[in-house]
Amino acid sequence: MRGLWSDMSGNKIVFINHWALNIGGAEHSLLDILEEMAGRTEVHLVTAETGPLTERAETMGIKCHIIHCSGSLADVKRGNLLLTALLHWRGMISFSVYVHKVCRLIKDIQPGLVHANVPKSHITLFLLRMLGYKGKCCFHIRELFKFRTIPYLLYDVLFPAADATAIAISDSVKNSLPGRIRMKTIVIYNGVKIPSGKTPHAKTGTRFIYLGRIVPWKGCHHLIEAFALVRKRCAAGCRLSIVGGTFYWNESYRRQLEALIALRGLGDACVMRPHTQTPYDVLMEHDVLCLPSDREPFGRVAAEAQACGLPVIAFDNGGTREVVLNGVTGFLIPYGDIESFASAMERFVNEESLAASMGTAGRERAGVLFNKDIQIPKIADYLVDACQDYH
Repeated sequence: MRGLWSDMSGNKIVFINHWALNIGGAEHSLLDILEEMAGRTEVHLVTAETGPLTERAETMGIKCHIIHCSGSLADVKRGNLLLTALLHWRGMISFSVYVHKVCRLIKDIQPGLVHANVPKSHITLFLLRMLGYKGKCCFHIRELFKFRTIPYLLYDVLFPAADATAIAISDSVKNSLPGRIRMKTIVIYNGVKIPSGKTPHAKTGTRFIYLGRIVPWKGCHHLIEAFALVRKRCAAGCRLSIVGGTFYWNESYRRQLEALIALRGLGDACVMRPHTQTPYDVLMEHDVLCLPSDREPFGRVAAEAQACGLPVIAFDNGGTREVVLNGVTGFLIPYGDIESFASAMERFVNEESLAASMGTAGRERAGVLFNKDIQIPKIADYLVDACQDYH
């Protein structure tokens, strides 16, 4: 088997990202990396579907390879891996066929390094190693792992012993990894664009926003409950926009949120809006980002909001505590404490200058720690060095 992989080239890198139709934080990060890499080496992108990701990659001159994977793999969730794999066995068979096709493609390309961007891509790369791929591997890890859960143990067993490294998007992600993976992991924060500045607006009440996927662990139900308390206690006007799509999830949670808004009598002040392709424009229309997620691995939208001059209110867990400086660029609230979350929102309603001062501090912090003009070249340098180190 080793002989089939003997001509791998140090000047070729393959990126694997299963999804292409809907662009989330992982895909935005990948597009930034691809754009930086396009002028440095020969780059290939492998996906299981066509969509905005492949379309934008092709405009950069990236060679895209679409290997379709039928079945309901979107329903196979990391949190209940074995059960959902059994329930969606047809999707797992399709995934097996997909992996073997990717294997043949990799043999044709003979790259010096393969980069896996999301969990299903990680599994693909694990299996490629088992099928004989001997080149360098880089796993971009964007998830938090719970100790000794099935995903934790699976990664611990399957992570290659040789020629493999990992990039974690936060210290929280790195610290959640099994020890032998953690030793091979470097932390490089996601990079975000730093716009020229936030345009002041006429004061018509504080405008809160949630921006992200509409899925249960993002906690929008907590945010609606907190906003209901704010509306009861504050005479000054305030509004809440919940903006995002229900990607790779069913619509029931969104309907639950709509029902909760109606139940709390917030129809005149809280609106749900669809996914936007221009998140910065939407952020600029608001004053404060609310991020009620449970164990956010990094909190890309928090970095984006700070780059736009918005302070952030978030639950104090996961990587968010590395993005938001409590009391300086926003407020970090103990997870699940709806009363304290509402109190933090009230401060922005009642203290007119607070959003501006914290927003300025957040913008300065984002420019230093999360500026994509700094962070993305770091990732590209790391990948190029790893590829060229291949023997």
